[in-house]
Order: sequence, then structure tokens, then C-alpha cells
Amino acid sequence: MLRVPHRTGEVELEGETAVKAAALIMPHINDTGASQKNVQDALAQLRDSLDTEHYFTRTAQWLQSNHKNQTLSEAPAAITIALEMASHEDQERRALEGELAELEAMWREAEEIAGIADGLLIPAFVSDIIRRAR
Repeated sequence: MLRVPHRTGEVELEGETAVKAAALIMPHINDTGASQKNVQDALAQLRDSLDTEHYFTRTAQWLQSNHKNQTLSEAPAAITIALEMASHEDQERRALEGELAELEAMWREAEEIAGIADGLLIPAFVSDIIRRAR
């Protein structure tokens, strides 16, 4: 769960909505960049997670139990960097899945067109001979 404060209160986001929101928010929190050590620490944290939502859930629980009054911008740099990396990785994965589905549809269409074109180039008497031979 991701809690996002705003002018009139706070909104709680969960699941994919929280990951999408984090992808927009985290670059602003990490606007000063990161040291090589913080990046390495962030990568180590992500390697220990099953997936993006698992990392978010585990991190939220850790922050709530250890740093109750701390805002996300006050969290350790390795955590905020890992959150940003995880949220963008999730976006990239979804984009690739969409591209793969599009490529698969294009491939099917090309196969269909090729089949039609193959039939157009072969004279009817040759097609009849091939059909009888099967």
C-alpha cells in the first residue's frame, strides 16, 4: 500500500495503481541522483524480492514498523532508489508484453497473407497435382 498525502488529506493506493503512482513520484524524491553504493544496495534489495508488488509490500511494512513518522522522502536512499527502479521495471515489463502481443498479431497476419500469396502464384493444375499427391 502506498499512502500519498495531498492538500486535502491522504489517499491510499494498492497493487498496480500504487506501482504506477510510484513510477511518477519516485523520480521527484530521488531528484539528486544516487551514489554507486546506494544503487548497489538498491539492486541487492530488489534481488531478494519475488516481484515489484512484493518489494513494495515488504518495504511499506518495514517503514511502518521501524519509521512510523517518517515520510518516504526521508527514507534511506537505497530504499527510495529501489522503489523507483522497481516501479519502472514493472512499466517496462508491461510495455514489452504489449509489444510482444502486437508482434505476434503482426506475425499471424503476415503468415495469413503469405498463405494467400502462395496460392495466387501456383497455377491451378499444379495445386491439383499437389492435393492429389497428399
